[in-house]
Amino acid sequence: MKAPRSRDSIGCDVVSIPRLARVLGRNPPAFRDELFTQVEHRAGHAGVEELALCFAVKEATLKALGTGFIAGIKATDIEVRLDERNTAEVTLYGAPAALVRARGATLQAETALCGDHATAVVHLLSPHPRGGA
Repeated sequence: MKAPRSRDSIGCDVVSIPRLARVLGRNPPAFRDELFTQVEHRAGHAGVEELALCFAVKEATLKALGTGFIAGIKATDIEVRLDERNTAEVTLYGAPAALVRARGATLQAETALCGDHATAVVHLLSPHPRGGA
């Protein structure tokens, strides 16, 4: 007997904090508005590390969805709220929200700062069909 196929998926991403700092530093402020929501901007006042964590979660979310940044999906369609322990709460808008709703799925995000890198792992958990594992 063949085991049922899982509809769950995982996305992960690693962001170089110094590289993100350089990219943000050499671009106009409007560039940040294309990448980060107002909530994320406020979190970023504490440092580029928080913005790097937010961006890693955005990338990992799109990998879990299997889409990447394709036409119609913007970085601001994924909003990341970090608490004081860098635990991420993800809110989706637009196309990513529609994709998750269509699957009846939920997201769980984990983040970590590792030296000069921000890391994120996002689990997309789909309901299992009756009789499935």
